[in-house]
Amino acid sequence: MNEAQSAGQLNMPQSSVNDLIEKVKEFNKEYKRCATLETCSLAVQLAEQALEHAPLGHNKRWDILADIGWWRHRLFVNHSKEISDIDRAINAAQEALDLAPDENSRIWRRCQLATYKYERTLWTHSVDDVNDAISLYEEAERSLTTDNPVLLSAILKELATCLDRRNDLTSSMADLDRAIETYERDQHLSPGNEKSLHGLALCLRKRGTVLLSLADVGRAVQMLDNLVSSYPENALYLTELGMTLKERYMLGADPNDLEAAVDRGREAAQMSESSDTSVQLHALHCLSNSLGLRFDQWGDPEDLNSACELAGAIVDTTIPDPDLPMRLHNYAMRLLNRFDTWEDPEDLRTAEKCLNDALKLESSPAGNGGTVGAAAYNILVSLSIVNSRRFDTTRDLQDLDLSLQYLFKVHNRPEYDIWLGGRLVRDLLTRHLQYGSVEDLDFAINHLRDNFDLPATDVMRLGYWSLLSDCYSQRGGRARTWGQSMEDANSAVETMEMVVKKTPRDFRRRAGFLAKLAEKLRFRSGLYGEQGLRNVKDLEDATEYALEACSCSHENSGTSRVAHLALGKCYLERSFLTSGVPALELVNKAIAALKKAGGLDVDTARASENGGPTQNIMSHAQTITHPVLREGIYMSLARAYYGRTGFSAIRSLAQVNEDFREAGEMFRLCLSWPEVPVMQRMMAGMWLAGIHVETDQLNEAVQAEQQVLALLPLLSLRSLSRYDQISLLQNLVGLSRATTRHALELNSSPEEALKLLEQGRGLMARVSLESLTDVSRLDAAQAEAFTSARDSVRRYEKFMPSHSDGDPFSPMITWLLESHKRYLADQELQRIITTIQSDPRTQDFLDPPTLEEVRGVLGDDTVVVINAADGCDAFIIDNRSSNVKVMTLPLLTWDDLEAWTARSKAARPLVDVSMLSWLWNVVVHPILDYLGFERDVAPGLLPPRIIWIATGPLCHLPLHAAGVYDGVSRTTMDYIISSYTPSLRALVASKKAKSVDLGGVKKALLVSMGHSPGLRPLPFAKKEVQKLSSVCSSMGLETVCLDESKRATVLAQIPGCAIFHFAGHAISDPIQPEDSGLVLYDGHLTISDLLDQGIRTNTAPFLGFLSACLTGAIDADDLTDEGVHLISAFQQIGFRHVVGTLWQVDDEVCEIIAAAVYRELAEHGISDEVLYRGLHNAILALRNDWMKDQIFKGNESQAEKELEIASRSVQISEARSRLVIAGHRHGKARSAGPKIGGRLVKADWIPFMHYGA
Repeated sequence: MNEAQSAGQLNMPQSSVNDLIEKVKEFNKEYKRCATLETCSLAVQLAEQALEHAPLGHNKRWDILADIGWWRHRLFVNHSKEISDIDRAINAAQEALDLAPDENSRIWRRCQLATYKYERTLWTHSVDDVNDAISLYEEAERSLTTDNPVLLSAILKELATCLDRRNDLTSSMADLDRAIETYERDQHLSPGNEKSLHGLALCLRKRGTVLLSLADVGRAVQMLDNLVSSYPENALYLTELGMTLKERYMLGADPNDLEAAVDRGREAAQMSESSDTSVQLHALHCLSNSLGLRFDQWGDPEDLNSACELAGAIVDTTIPDPDLPMRLHNYAMRLLNRFDTWEDPEDLRTAEKCLNDALKLESSPAGNGGTVGAAAYNILVSLSIVNSRRFDTTRDLQDLDLSLQYLFKVHNRPEYDIWLGGRLVRDLLTRHLQYGSVEDLDFAINHLRDNFDLPATDVMRLGYWSLLSDCYSQRGGRARTWGQSMEDANSAVETMEMVVKKTPRDFRRRAGFLAKLAEKLRFRSGLYGEQGLRNVKDLEDATEYALEACSCSHENSGTSRVAHLALGKCYLERSFLTSGVPALELVNKAIAALKKAGGLDVDTARASENGGPTQNIMSHAQTITHPVLREGIYMSLARAYYGRTGFSAIRSLAQVNEDFREAGEMFRLCLSWPEVPVMQRMMAGMWLAGIHVETDQLNEAVQAEQQVLALLPLLSLRSLSRYDQISLLQNLVGLSRATTRHALELNSSPEEALKLLEQGRGLMARVSLESLTDVSRLDAAQAEAFTSARDSVRRYEKFMPSHSDGDPFSPMITWLLESHKRYLADQELQRIITTIQSDPRTQDFLDPPTLEEVRGVLGDDTVVVINAADGCDAFIIDNRSSNVKVMTLPLLTWDDLEAWTARSKAARPLVDVSMLSWLWNVVVHPILDYLGFERDVAPGLLPPRIIWIATGPLCHLPLHAAGVYDGVSRTTMDYIISSYTPSLRALVASKKAKSVDLGGVKKALLVSMGHSPGLRPLPFAKKEVQKLSSVCSSMGLETVCLDESKRATVLAQIPGCAIFHFAGHAISDPIQPEDSGLVLYDGHLTISDLLDQGIRTNTAPFLGFLSACLTGAIDADDLTDEGVHLISAFQQIGFRHVVGTLWQVDDEVCEIIAAAVYRELAEHGISDEVLYRGLHNAILALRNDWMKDQIFKGNESQAEKELEIASRSVQISEARSRLVIAGHRHGKARSAGPKIGGRLVKADWIPFMHYGA
């Protein structure tokens, strides 16, 4: 029929309806002969014309509507791909069903309508459409009243196809099982039927993949192999056979299956060139998929590039394709493979675009129980991977947040999914590496262990276990005891050994696994080294594994870098176990391996004539997009160069200087990279400063140290637990003290040097004190932004996950997202702070207090800040001078300070009189001399007051008790009143805090713990509180007395009190100082409890009196600059004054001191001066009695005897496998200690000290 004839026929208004119907039928024959768009379009027009001429009651109207539906469906499927065409087909089919004259006709119309709805769901992903299609086929099956096996078989095939489709959209395993059963029913009706056999094979493959059933996938392979044998020219069957062989390889790891999959894929791709376009696209897609997997396993770059090229060509086609989301996803995954291998950022960007395009096309709504469909699930998880990878390179929290958000959308899985579990854990590990939260590692390890033995393919299981090993080793590196570190190190090694054992020798990831095992062994060897032991076997094994990893990794790949990094570290560690030429040879090997890891050839690392790294080094470094890997390589290389400087006896001076320069430049590079985790940058800066000090480049050393100090705000301390804060800050001990000392040597002004000292100390307290920040200097918008962001950070407390038996992922992903809000809020607060500080008018916002601020609150007091470093100085601030004064303490040497500190800590609660004399002679007396303070003051006048800020080891020593006790009494207490404060910031905060109006707030909270579970009774504790209760009542205070109370009760009572007094036991925990606390009936009221409760009020409680042992002790030597003790904690929650103790105290003496202080307050009124004068006088009275005591004239053994009689027995409690110093208002067991001093005497007056305003 030509065009003219057709047009003429369509314009015959008088044609009968029956004639038009017959002409439509004629088009069927022509369309079967030549399925052109022209024929289809004309048939549609003719059928719709027939409908127009058929009156509503026409007996053939339903038949015409059926024809319209059929032709519109053909038009959509074969030509237009316009949704409007399939919509009109469905509308016509629905009307035809409604008008069908008999049940037999309705059966066919139901099947027709179901077919069209199924077709539409392939494009729209509508669950409603596929539900309707299934219902229609089910109704058609039920309506069959005669034995019609041919029609029943057709219905069963289509019903199974729809059930399979619904499984795609909802992940319902019930639908997949039913689809398989339905196909099998059809096979009984029509054995060997081609279509149902093909559908059954695909459903079995899918179920086998989900349930990890090798039997299901094996059956699918057999069926498809039979189909290929029966229909050797069918490219689709050959394609599906290749894909199913690939899936069988994933389960059974038979390399022959993977090779066969690629071969069948190539054959299918070639055969499909003469096939339908959709078959050709599918064949190329499957071949790309198999090549990608073969690259994953064996690592041939040619496979990866071919996979990417094929996948890219498929998605670039302009032919409409309902499977385009799947094709885009495959292309994105291949690009991710290539990014992970060659680290080209363009691959990551393109992968993300493909996935977003795929998600827009897929956009399948949630199905059963809110579970997304399989296709959308895969795309969303892959988007999570892309954003996680980007975070690896940018360290932008928003990228990690996006990764978590995508995972949240898919977490509601009907069964455990090991892929999703691994993704969640990887994000936890990534966040830990950036910010240092051990909480992330604990959660990851618990999750991995809980699901360790769940079903998984070997390939998936290996990656899962490898993640677990990484988490163990990271946690071991952060543990605070050797035992904890070794336990995790052993677990890491054992897990990784199992991974390597189960990994096929030609598996591509084997090289990476070997490198990881080498790292775990090297780490464990280093732990033995910390104990003075040697584990040579671990290092030798690690070296062998690293060498094997290098040999089986591809040149310049990410795996090759990791392997050579592990090898270089092993050689460097082994060099420490020997000396001379053999050690030098090992260092040289280390440098060569690390250069290889960094992509540097032999000549690249040579310096240019002007010094500094060549541009080539920096450009090579930037090609390593993963910042943690880049930092690891260049930090290790810098350490190796520095290690080689120690061979000056067998190398020339020029070579040694060159190594110093190389090391310095590489440390400088690591310090400069903003995407590297902040703590690693700071460590690089400290190494750099050390090199400059060693090479007499003091100016450069100070510059490096100042750069490190400038990074402190980026540590995200607000986001971390107290445990994590401490773990990080322990790495920075002494930084600000060394910087201050170096700055003074360079003739920096005392003000500038003191600012440096304050900048790097008391960082944890600084976070707590942010709530007291004065924002009056800011404009309204800045003030609002700061306070709002600060409150947001405080709002996101630690979120504890709940368990859900039905959903293994809900607790983990919910906790991840909630905890991540803390990091985002902290990042936003820091951004606002940076913006405020960029304004010249407010550039010193949140800086340490200025000299004017300090002098403004001092009154007649003097502040003395003693910087204990390698060379010690005292900074003096008072209102007698407009400048900070500084004096050197030449007799105070670092070695002596460390020795006397060790002696003092080992001897307590006894004290070495020689130590007190030494402290007087080298520290206190020179300062008092400099200030011109006299021993005697006029009657009626107070002695001057010095507020001491001790740093470093000096924090352990009682400056207020220094003196020569030889009867003449040249002592601190004869000259001045002493108070303490952790920092200038804390002093200003205490002084500025508005104290409670005792006329309005009259509560005195008095807590006694005369009997604590498991500890010795304290009979004077209860008497102490009884006495104080009477005194407080006489002052008009409402007295709340709690005896043997619980933690929650005491915490609830603290807010709103003017005075808090505790009499009982306290502990100082040297391993986890945040757990130091007051002992109550049901546990310890710890530092963390106090600071985490947020009980600070707008007005400052006047007094916290901690009548217990060790409340001012800092038993963690690497936290002396942080002042982590109970006194400081009470200051941080707002108490204006805190009285506590430096070490153990006697029960009866506590009662005497407390009663004397409170009597003073009752007699002279509650004020700052009365308080510190009252404490001074109480201590002085005891001191004077002590000087007359015969113990002073006795020998050491007599003092020990008196201690045994007067005090309670000493208890060292083991808690959580850690040493905890139990201060039972008396006592720690004494160790021998360094014998540098003289007599040890009992002096119960010394430990008491005052902190505050």
